Amino acid sequence: MRPSHDVLGNLLKADYHGTHFTVVKAKCPSFIGLSGIVIKETELMFYLVTRKNQMKMITKKNAVFTFETNGQLFTLFGNQFQTSAGERVAKKYKDKATVDL
Repeated sequence: MRPSHDVLGNLLKADYHGTHFTVVKAKCPSFIGLSGIVIKETELMFYLVTRKNQMKMITKKNAVFTFETNGQLFTLFGNQFQTSAGERVAKKYKDKATVDL
């Protein structure tokens, strides 16, 4: 089931602090499969706290993250989120298709 256009717009402008992320793909192989709660987001990084109470800095570039909400699994491509949370909320986006190879 594909999410509606409104849901996709909300995900794009969402603040992900407190969200439980899982790293599905990353340039550094040791980060793949890592999961934790987002405690900080910068323009280029997500900072996660793991179950072992360790803070991990995950670069957004070339990384893919997943999270679940309301029973739906969502995938975020880090290359498309390389702005800070505050800038994403204020920016107006045009509706255009993207292909991530």
